[in-house]
Amino acid sequence: MKWYFAQKVIDAGDANLPQTPVSGAAGQQTLEKILTIAFVTIGAIALLMVVIGGLRYINARNNPDSVKVAKNMIIYSLIGLVLAAMAAVIVQYVLGTI
Repeated sequence: MKWYFAQKVIDAGDANLPQTPVSGAAGQQTLEKILTIAFVTIGAIALLMVVIGGLRYINARNNPDSVKVAKNMIIYSLIGLVLAAMAAVIVQYVLGTI
């Protein structure tokens, strides 16, 4: 196969051109590693936010506004944690079936 760029013929089989892996195994492993790191990071941040929300709840001292903010922080962090876990499971399933 030949490609024409700027009046020069470039042969796809030229030894001087960098070659990329044709098989999807290397790309899939790299994608799995990147997504695993992303989901672990998201989960760690969500868990940290649950802890911070718990500490804010402890320090609310019966102030209704502070208690509400702390409860919302805990609830939304747990929702984020569940969504991150579900996304990780879905991605692993999709990558496993390909």
